[in-house]
Amino acid sequence: MVCFLERLSAFQGIKFEISNLKSDAGGISRQLRAWVDSLQNSEIKGQRYLNEKERSVARNEKEKAEFIVSHNQSSTIDIAVEKDAASMSIEILHALNALNAPARDAVKIRQAIRCIRKIQKKTVSSSIDVEMNIRYLMRTIQYVRMVRGVDTREVLLMLDRLLLSFEGMYYYYEKMK
Repeated sequence: MVCFLERLSAFQGIKFEISNLKSDAGGISRQLRAWVDSLQNSEIKGQRYLNEKERSVARNEKEKAEFIVSHNQSSTIDIAVEKDAASMSIEILHALNALNAPARDAVKIRQAIRCIRKIQKKTVSSSIDVEMNIRYLMRTIQYVRMVRGVDTREVLLMLDRLLLSFEGMYYYYEKMK
């Protein structure tokens, strides 16, 4: 239609504006065509198939891909956190074994050691595994808090640091879902 107006003698005075309008329309047309192509090449079947759940899944997949791209060191981070957690659990075992607790507290310390060993044996490959380790760690903290015959503040601080490490792992694996 703009091309038709450009040919009419009544619009000769605004030929420059019509030319700019044609150029802008061409750019908009190319943008729309690229957008349509990207929609046609996407996984989305069509608007009637796209409910809130599907939108949420698509949004989560996009965020996951962006997260992986922005954190291309993700496997390095994962390995570093696991190594750090492993070294912390060894230090906690040494600290628990070094406690000179009275006989009434020895049972609680052995139970705490058993929980830490379960954590060490557990292979972490998902947020469910991390959640299980957090549960063992919470039991360990409960057992150590029951010890009254010796000062356990240092061990509890170590357990808190390990708990923070597991929380980080948990959110990392949750984000990767």
